[in-house]
Amino acid sequence: MTAALRKALIAAGHSSELVFEEAFTAAQVDTSKLPEGPFKVTFPKSDKTVIWKRENGSLLELAEAQGIKITNGCRAGQCESCEVRILGGECTHRIEVNHDGGETCLACQAVPTADLLIDA
Repeated sequence: MTAALRKALIAAGHSSELVFEEAFTAAQVDTSKLPEGPFKVTFPKSDKTVIWKRENGSLLELAEAQGIKITNGCRAGQCESCEVRILGGECTHRIEVNHDGGETCLACQAVPTADLLIDA
């Protein structure tokens, strides 16, 4: 569909340099390389501490399963909208992401590597 739309826009006179398209696919995660857990993940704004294990998936998936709101638009192509501040502990991303790390992580791809406190 996007290829046909691109072709139609160019045929209608739009500059090909100004026609932009994106295609999203789910990244394949090798879960065998992820930490197993269990780790405590604390969400102070929600006043909840929950246990994370490998089968819980990302921090975003863990939060959603517990009814904890983390702002995100990840499934709609709004990359980095799920960025949360790490208040304590450690985490890693399940896949290679274009993110500097440090004091924040991308909740849609982050998993704890130790007990974790995040600003959510």
